[in-house]
Amino acid sequence: AMALSTFGGDRSSVLAIKKFLITDVTPLSSLTDYERRAMALMSLGINPHETSVNYIDKILSYYKDGQFGDKTLFNDDVFAIIVLRRAGVPETDERLISSAQFVRSFQNDMGAWSGVDMTASVVQALLLVPNEENNKAVKKEVTPVV
Repeated sequence: AMALSTFGGDRSSVLAIKKFLITDVTPLSSLTDYERRAMALMSLGINPHETSVNYIDKILSYYKDGQFGDKTLFNDDVFAIIVLRRAGVPETDERLISSAQFVRSFQNDMGAWSGVDMTASVVQALLLVPNEENNKAVKKEVTPVV
């Protein structure tokens, strides 16, 4: 859906994927499933609040004890922050602030989070919830491995 959205809304393939995403009520099994679906909808200009499933409410339902989803993972928090902010949840929302704190706790000594792709995603998420701690984490100098 995200790749197809670059072609515009009048191609038959784009219209077909839009129809499917709007009407499909197949139960999803994980938080990241709901996040991906919401991102796909938004890339096509569809409000993820206003489909057969309210994907934003689903994502919010995974919030517990200061973070979203699995306590052993941080990627589900990263994409929750990105989706929720893009869907209009304010940067001052306490759930986003505490989730960002949880994500920061996974930063390694070199200043990164896992690989380069995940680090790029984390930086995007933290910048969507601006505060002094998030800014420090984003600006932490990454030590090159030699």
